[in-house]
Amino acid sequence: LKPLTIFIKYAMLAMAIFEVPSYCLTDLTMCPGPANPQLRGMDIPVMPLEASNMIGICIWCYFIGILWLRSKVLGPLHELTGWHGLGLFLTIMALVDCIVSLLNTTGIVPGTFRIARLVRPVVFLCFSKPLRQTFSRIIDTIPDFVDVLASLVLTIFFAAWLGILLYAETPEGENFFRTWASSISNLWILFTTANNPDVWVLAYDKNRAAAIFFCGFLIISFFLLNNILLASIYDSYKEQLKTMIKHFYHNQRIATEHAFNLLKDETGVIRVDKWVSFFTYYTDPKKGGHRLESRANSDVRYNKKRALQVFRALDVDRSGGIDMKEFRLALDVLQDTDVYIPVTRPPRTAVAKFFNSIFTNGIPICGGRIKWHILEDVVIFADVLTAFVQTVQYVNAGGSQVRDPLDTDHFWFWILFAFNCFYVFEVTMKILVMGFERFWYMKVFTNRFDFFNVYSMFALSVLCLTGEASNELLRLVVLQHILRAVRLLSYVRPLQLITNLIVRLAPTYYRMGVLLLLFFYVYTVIGIQVFGGNLYVGAPALADSGYEGAGYSSMHFNDFLSGMVMMFTLMMINNWFIFTDAFMRVSAVPYAAAAFSVSFFVIVNMVVLNILMALILDCSATLKEEMQNKALQSLDGDEEETTETGPLGGPQNRVYKYEAMIRHVLLGDQESDDEFDGPITTSSAISYGSVGK
Repeated sequence: LKPLTIFIKYAMLAMAIFEVPSYCLTDLTMCPGPANPQLRGMDIPVMPLEASNMIGICIWCYFIGILWLRSKVLGPLHELTGWHGLGLFLTIMALVDCIVSLLNTTGIVPGTFRIARLVRPVVFLCFSKPLRQTFSRIIDTIPDFVDVLASLVLTIFFAAWLGILLYAETPEGENFFRTWASSISNLWILFTTANNPDVWVLAYDKNRAAAIFFCGFLIISFFLLNNILLASIYDSYKEQLKTMIKHFYHNQRIATEHAFNLLKDETGVIRVDKWVSFFTYYTDPKKGGHRLESRANSDVRYNKKRALQVFRALDVDRSGGIDMKEFRLALDVLQDTDVYIPVTRPPRTAVAKFFNSIFTNGIPICGGRIKWHILEDVVIFADVLTAFVQTVQYVNAGGSQVRDPLDTDHFWFWILFAFNCFYVFEVTMKILVMGFERFWYMKVFTNRFDFFNVYSMFALSVLCLTGEASNELLRLVVLQHILRAVRLLSYVRPLQLITNLIVRLAPTYYRMGVLLLLFFYVYTVIGIQVFGGNLYVGAPALADSGYEGAGYSSMHFNDFLSGMVMMFTLMMINNWFIFTDAFMRVSAVPYAAAAFSVSFFVIVNMVVLNILMALILDCSATLKEEMQNKALQSLDGDEEETTETGPLGGPQNRVYKYEAMIRHVLLGDQESDDEFDGPITTSSAISYGSVGK
C-alpha cells in the first residue's frame, strides 16, 4: 500500500488547486471568473463542491483504514499515541467537516473557514515518518535559540524607543517614529533590509550623525544577532542529527548482532547454506526484502549464485564460515543507500550481449577502441553546437526572429532529428542490455534524465512532423536539444563539487522542500480564507496604497496557486512590507494580518532556510575533505601495509578491499552468468561449487 498511500497524500494536497476558494463558499458569484475579472487568478477549472467533498471523504476514510490496518498488524504492541493519535483526531475532524459540508457548504465552522482544508498538511506530516522526524528536530531546536531571538526582539524594541526620543518633532519622526507601532514595524522592516536606506534618508539629510544610529542598529541586529541566530539554530539542529544518527547505528548494531546470532552455528560462524538462505530472503521483495519492495520480482536462482560469490569474497581464509566482522561488512554494503543492488539477472539475449560488449569495451576503430561514453559525449557536443548555430540563424543580425530555420522542412530540423534518433536508439539499447530495473536504479540521475529528455524530445519532434507545428512547439524541441548539454557538465571540474553536493543533499533538500511546501500550504489556506477576494484593482481599502501604486494587483490570495506564488514572494523578502500593508488594510484585525507576515518570515526565513543554508555549508566542507582523501588514497592505492585502523578495528586497507570485492560481486555480475548455467545443488560448507534450489 505504500505507493498508493504516497499518491493519495499528494493528491490530497493537490485538491486545493481544483477547489472552489473558501472565501466564496457562501456566495459562488464572488469567485474568480468572467463575472469578476478583477479577481482573475490562474484560470484553472474548479470541481463542484459536491465532488470535492466526496473525494475528501474517500481520502479521510483511507487514512482511517491505514491506521486500522496498522493496529491489526501490530496487535497488542500497537499504541495510538503521538503523531498517529494526532493524525487520527484530525482525520476524523476533517471527515466530519466534509460530511457536514454536503448539507452545509461551510462545514462545521460558521463562516467560510473549512477545517478539512486547513488540516491537510498536518495530516500529511502525521503519515510521513521522515518528515515527522525532520519537523521534530526543528521543534527540538527552539529552546536553544529562543534566547537569541528574544535578544533580537529586545534590540528592536530599545532601538524603537531611542528612535521615538531622538527624532521627535522631526520629519523622520513624523514619518517613521510617530507611534510605538510604526517605530517597531519600521525597524523590523529595516532589519530585513527591505526599506534600507529609505527609512533613514530624511534623518541623514538633516544630520549626517544619524548614520551612527541606523548603521549601529543594522550591525547589531542584522550582522551580529542574525548570524548568531543562524549559528545557534544549526548547532542545535546538528546536535539533534548526531543524537538521531547515534541512535540509528546503535539499533543497527544490535539488530546485526541479533541476526548473526540467529544464523551462526555452534562454532560461531555462518555456514554457506545459512548465508545463501539469508541472502536470497533478504533480496526477495515478496518476503519483505530491505529497500527492494518496489522493484522487480526476485530471481531466486540468480541470487543464490550471487550469495555464493559474496561468501567466497568474504571467506578468504577458506574456513567455510563468515564471522561477525565479515557479516557486518556484507550488511554495510547491502544497507548502503548509495549502492543499488539488482535483484534480477540482466537480459541474456544475443543482442543484449553484443551491445553490452559495445557499451562496456567500446567500438573497435583502426586497431584500437573508442569508449562508448566518449563517442556519446562527442555526439552531444555536436548536437548542442548545431542547436546553437540554428538559434543564431533564428535570430538574425537585426534582432528580429525568423521562423524558417526551425521549420520541419528546413535541413536544420532534420539534422537535429537525426541526433534525436541516435539518442533514442542508445537509450533503448541500454534498457535492452541492462533491463529496465538496472537502467532505472543505476546512475540514477544520468539514466533518468536521458529517459525523460530523449523520449520527450522524440515525441515532440514526431508531433511537429505529424501536423502543423506551432512556433512554440518548434522552439521547445530546440530547448530539449540544448538540455543535452547537462551531460557535458562533468567535464567542468568546478561543477563536479556542485554536482556531488546536490546529490549528497538531495534527501535533505527533499525533506526541507516538502516542509516548506507544507508551511506554504498552511499560510496559503489561511490567506485565502482571510484575504481572498479583497486584493484586486480598485479595491476601496487599497486606494493610494503602495500595493496599488506598484501594480501588484496580480499578487493575491484569490485562488490557491496565486496564493502559493504570493507566499514565495514573501519568502524572498523584497517589498514584503508593501504586501503586509495591503493585508492590514483589507483585514478586520490589522495586527493579526501583520502577525501573519512576520510569523511566516520567522518560521521560514529565520529557521527553516537557515538550517538548510548551514547544512549546505557544512556538507560542502565535508565533501571537499572526502574528495581530497579519495585523491590521496588513489595515489597511495598500491600500498598494502597501513597502520590506520578501520571501523571494525582491522586495517583500513583490508576493510576497503572487502567492501570493494562485495560491491564488485553484487554489481559486476554480467560476465559470470554462464558459470552457473547448470543445475545448482547444495554441498558441504567448505565446497563452493553449488547451492540448492
